[in-house]
Amino acid sequence: MAVILLLLTPQSIPRVALSGTLHSPRVKESSGIAASRAHPGVLWTHNDSGDDAFVYATDLAGADRGFVRIRGARAVDWEDIALGPCPTRRGACLYIADTGAKREDPPIRSHLRRCRTGCARQGEGSGSLRSGRGAAPRTPAAGRTYTELYTLVSGEGGRLTPSGRPVCNITGLEVQGETIDFLDDSTFVLTSEADRRGRGSIHTVRCPE
Repeated sequence: MAVILLLLTPQSIPRVALSGTLHSPRVKESSGIAASRAHPGVLWTHNDSGDDAFVYATDLAGADRGFVRIRGARAVDWEDIALGPCPTRRGACLYIADTGAKREDPPIRSHLRRCRTGCARQGEGSGSLRSGRGAAPRTPAAGRTYTELYTLVSGEGGRLTPSGRPVCNITGLEVQGETIDFLDDSTFVLTSEADRRGRGSIHTVRCPE
């Protein structure tokens, strides 16, 4: 009988770090995370439900960097946020998926709100933000299960398919948070809902390449 041994080295184990906690008293249930490209180090997040149409700026330490109200948008059950090219292909936009179970219409009819991240300012928002309906951004997407982090790409018909990058196994590493985005090609950032202290956590995971 053949025996196969799997040797785990420090280089093959993902590195998990608690980088901070969300300090904004307004962020009770972080339901999405998007790393800004226009403002390096800034993370955009939003609440799940029970909030108005706001996105909140923070960083890896969880500092309260202000918030922006998206005019013309209605927040029913916002589930996720992503950064991608604007529909005009000019600049980058934030896409917010109002696709939660609290919506009266079926989730397949996902409503995507967008605002130009190049116009967004830290602090309460200005009239330069826009909202509307659009297609999901055709950029790589990060996803997770309880034991794995993975990268997806938009394929035919907009379906998400595996990118071919190695799956990042996080079994037993106590990674908190359901929301996920990329910091770079090998590092993910995740946020969680508020805990007993009233603050959600921010974790980074650097995966083997």
